[in-house]
Amino acid sequence: MKKLLILTSLLISGGLWADETDDQVEYEMLPLQPPSANPLETAKGLMRCLQLYTTIITHKELACGLHDWKNKNKGGREEFIKSEQFKTCGDYEAYKLRDEYAFKFMQIAYLIAHEEGIAKELLYLHNDEQSDAYHELNQELINLGNKLKSLSDDEELQELNKIPFFTDLSICMDYRDYVDSIYKK
Repeated sequence: MKKLLILTSLLISGGLWADETDDQVEYEMLPLQPPSANPLETAKGLMRCLQLYTTIITHKELACGLHDWKNKNKGGREEFIKSEQFKTCGDYEAYKLRDEYAFKFMQIAYLIAHEEGIAKELLYLHNDEQSDAYHELNQELINLGNKLKSLSDDEELQELNKIPFFTDLSICMDYRDYVDSIYKK
């Protein structure tokens, strides 16, 4: 497990790099910047926060036993989220809040794109190196999900905080404030 964490940290530290082949491009994940006067950059920042929150949400679902639950019970993700097993696994209120903001990040990014005449496709993967880097990192973290299951919540959080990706959480708080200011209008 530590070997995987070290490998992931090496992949991530200072940026996420992919070897260059015909199908791959080299990516460097730059630090997330706060919302700005540039609508496209703000929309892309919202999408990066969406990706970060989605990664955390997915990891929590897997760590709390989504796959095992689905194998033993009828129903999918939505039923699992409503289950006592999930509600008693970690901080359920924080999960709900992140899930709510993930949706708001996407809505506001699309609203900005629409109002500014920006093609929504510019906000998706393979149109922006930073979004692609986040996607690649998300895949790495999902792969780590099962490996981290054996750690306590505090140990898991300590390990995840070693990954530079999670330092963007504080900047995503600025995006939450930005989203809240729009919803209050």
